Amino acid sequence: MLRLEQDTGEWTLAAVVRT
Repeated sequence: MLRLEQDTGEWTLAAVVRT
């Protein structure tokens, strides 16, 4: 699950890496 709590830049990178 993506964490919207973190900065947009951080969660975006995490999403791409965890895709």
